[in-house]
Amino acid sequence: MPCVYNSRGRSLLFLNITLHLHFMAKLVSSQVWHGNTISQGFNLTATDFLTSQSGEFKLQFLSLPDSSQNYYLGITWKGECIWLANRNNPLHLFTEPRFLIDEYGDMKILYSEDAVTISIYSSEAPKQQHRINASATLTDGGSLELSEKDEAGNKKRSLWSSFDYPNNILLPGMKLGFDKVKGNRCNLTSWVASQNPDLGSFTFGIDMDSNNTIQLGIWWRGNLYWSGGALLQWPDDDPSYMILYYFENLESALFSNSSDGNEVALELYGYLQDAIGLNPQGELTMGASVSCNRKSPAFVKGCEPPKPPNCRHPDAYVSMLNNQYGSMSKEGYKVEGTDDAPLYDCGVRCLMNCSCAAYSFTNNDGTGCQIWDNTTNFKESLDGQQIYFIRDDKRDNPQDIGVGKTKTNQKLLIVGVVGGALLTLMSATAYICHLLRRKGRIEAEKRLNQKKLLNEIGDIAVPFAENGKGKEFSKTEKTGHEIHIFSFESMAKATNNFSSTNKLGEGGFGPVYKVNLNI
Repeated sequence: MPCVYNSRGRSLLFLNITLHLHFMAKLVSSQVWHGNTISQGFNLTATDFLTSQSGEFKLQFLSLPDSSQNYYLGITWKGECIWLANRNNPLHLFTEPRFLIDEYGDMKILYSEDAVTISIYSSEAPKQQHRINASATLTDGGSLELSEKDEAGNKKRSLWSSFDYPNNILLPGMKLGFDKVKGNRCNLTSWVASQNPDLGSFTFGIDMDSNNTIQLGIWWRGNLYWSGGALLQWPDDDPSYMILYYFENLESALFSNSSDGNEVALELYGYLQDAIGLNPQGELTMGASVSCNRKSPAFVKGCEPPKPPNCRHPDAYVSMLNNQYGSMSKEGYKVEGTDDAPLYDCGVRCLMNCSCAAYSFTNNDGTGCQIWDNTTNFKESLDGQQIYFIRDDKRDNPQDIGVGKTKTNQKLLIVGVVGGALLTLMSATAYICHLLRRKGRIEAEKRLNQKKLLNEIGDIAVPFAENGKGKEFSKTEKTGHEIHIFSFESMAKATNNFSSTNKLGEGGFGPVYKVNLNI
C-alpha cells in the first residue's frame, strides 16, 4: 500500500492495495496473515500483514507515492503511517523482503535472497548458547511487542517494544524521556520530507536546561526551538488537547501521552500537531497545535527560532507557509552539501545569507536546497515552481519584499523617469529664460546705442511718442510750425544707421548726414 501525505502534511494510506506487479504474481500462492502475532518459523512477506485484535492497527510492507522504488515495514492506524521499522534504510524493488524472528529471538528483515539484513532487535547474549522461544504481537494500543515465551507459551519477559523507538508520532500510552543512568533517549523525530521518512532536523522530547531543570521542548539541530512551558499549562479537562503527565525518579524522566484517542505528531517543519482524535459522535476531529510561525493561529509562547543576522530586519523569520507558485528570472544557486537536506534547513541557510530573498527544494521528494538573491524577480504562476520567501512582520508577500526588489525597482524607475522629465523641463525653462534675458540685453544695448547716436546728432526736433517711438518717416508730414518730424528708426534707416559714408560734415549742431528718401 502506498503511504501518502494529505493536505495537512500527514501520512495517510489509500484504501486500495497497489502492490507492485512483481509481487502480485505471487499474491494467489502467498500466505495472507490475518493474525496479530508472528512466531518463529513464520515469515511476513510483501503481501502479508498482521492486524491487532481490534482491527485498528496493521503491520505490513508499504511504499510511498512518488517513491515507489522504496518499501518500508510499518504500522498503520486509521490509514495513517505511525511507525516505520526501517525509516532510514528503505528497501527497493525486486528484493522480496520478509520479516521474521530467528531462533535467538532476533527480529529482522531479510531481502535480496537473504543476502542483506536489516536488524530491528538483536540480543546481546552469545548466539550459539542462547536460543529462546519468542514471538512478536501487534497490540491494540498500536505497539509491536517482542516477548520471550516459556515452554507453555506464556509470556516470560519483554524483549523489545516499538513504543520505545518512536518515529514522529506519539500515540496514547507512549512515553518520551531519557534514562539518566544509561543515557538512552526516547524522542520524536520529524521526517526529512513528506515522501522521505528519514531522520529530519526536528526532535520533540525532554531534556535538562542549563539549570539542570527537566524541560519539555522541540529542538532544531540540537538548538532549543520551543520550550514546552506553555504546553504544560493547557487545560486537562479539554479533550481536544493532549494531556501529558510527567514522571521522574532516580533512574528516568518520562512524559506520557495519556489523552483518550489523540495522537501527537511532530511535523516536517517543527509543528506539533495533536492530530487526529474522535469526538463523542465518533467523527474525526482536529486537536490543538503548536507552531512557532507568528502568522499561525497555533503560535505559542516559548518559541526560540533561529535569529536573523544583523543585516536583516530583527523580525525576519523562516516559515513554510510563506510560499507561492511561480518562476524566478534566473537560475537559483544550489547550496553544496544539501542534497538530502530538509526544506526548513534550506530556509535557515537563506535567512543567514543577507542577500538571499527566496529558496526552494531541488529534489522531487522536497529535499535539497537552492536560493535566489534579492536581485532576482519573481513572477507568479499556478503551474510554476513552489518558491518560499524570507519574511518579517512588516512584509508578508513576495511582491512586498520585492524578490529581486521588483516593486522597489519599479518605484525607483518611476522616480527616475519623473525626476529626469522634471530636470529636462527645468533645463529647457532655464534655457528659454536665458534666451529671453539675452534678447532683452540686446534690445537694451540697441536702445542705448541709439541714444548715444542721437546724442551725437545733437538736439534736433524729433519728438517721440509716449511709447518711445516716433512717427514713421514721411516726406509731407509737418507740424503746425512747418517742422518735419522724423522717428529715430526712420533716420537710422535713411542714413544706413548713420554710416560714415553718409556723413556730410559737422557743424555747431553736430554731424550732418545725407539721407536716402527712397528707402
